[in-house]
Amino acid sequence: MDNPNFDSLTFNPALAGQWSGRISMLSGLDATDADLTRFMRRGGVIRALL
Repeated sequence: MDNPNFDSLTFNPALAGQWSGRISMLSGLDATDADLTRFMRRGGVIRALL
């Protein structure tokens, strides 16, 4: 989706075409765990731009 004019509100995941595999993989991720301990132990850095 390299189109800067793409409107994400019109995207239909049921008709994802080439993106269906990626969407399927991402939908299986558990993004509900806010524990960043492992990330920080591996040197992860979170930068906040204000």
